Amino acid sequence: MTNSGQSRWEMFKMMPHLLNNAMHMANNSLFTSEFQKVMKEESFDLVIIGMFLGDFLLGVASHFNCPAIVLCTIQATPLVNNFVANPSSISTVRHAMVQGPNEASMTFLERVKNVVISIIESFANIYRLGKHREFYK
Repeated sequence: MTNSGQSRWEMFKMMPHLLNNAMHMANNSLFTSEFQKVMKEESFDLVIIGMFLGDFLLGVASHFNCPAIVLCTIQATPLVNNFVANPSSISTVRHAMVQGPNEASMTFLERVKNVVISIIESFANIYRLGKHREFYK
């Protein structure tokens, strides 16, 4: 396995830790005295949420009874597409974890890698959504 292959595998292995840390940081932010003051005293017409593994933050828009815009500054992945109800085109759109130029068509092996990575990401999404339910409550 090449170094880039090893680094991608290491990233997948770190995913549960990354997910937990991101959710805990977002959850901790919700309970700061400053944020609680905003929640009690302010009203908003729109909430903009940065998409970084914190789907439960959509509850902030619900609290203010306003729409939310989800801002994602990375390539759309199945996790992001699932969040905003976009279909994923895993047979034609290269996942960020599959190396190669985005504009080039994928080889059969790259498509297989794309599908495998998308399946792994789907399982990560199931794990993530379970964790989000804990925080959303």
